[in-house]
Amino acid sequence: MANFQDYQDLSQTVYQQNISNVFHVNNHTWEAVQVKNDPSNGYTGAVYINRDTKEIVLVNRGTEVTDSHDLYSDVQMALALISSQLESSRSLVEFAQNYAQENGYTLSITGYSLGGSLSELPYLQTRR
Repeated sequence: MANFQDYQDLSQTVYQQNISNVFHVNNHTWEAVQVKNDPSNGYTGAVYINRDTKEIVLVNRGTEVTDSHDLYSDVQMALALISSQLESSRSLVEFAQNYAQENGYTLSITGYSLGGSLSELPYLQTRR
């Protein structure tokens, strides 16, 4: 079962320019089954599965201070507005929920900073 270190290590992967298909974290193998990079709003997220433990972890990238889209999303949320990245995150959450339901996997969602907000809000809006 994924632990704090797994979540932290998987969270770091979405900051890479090219996200690999397979990661080995703490003797666990995680496979990226969906990666979303939305250049229109700066969103980046990935869905990883562990076939051995039947787990899914969805990771949302946090704020990149050099990315104007991320900074804009942060300002939107600070002003209690809807982030321009929310819809991109929601579509990835829906993909992960469907994958989990169809394959009998458990689903965890993680991210920090902007990624934390983009993890919580869509999940709360779409949870089943």
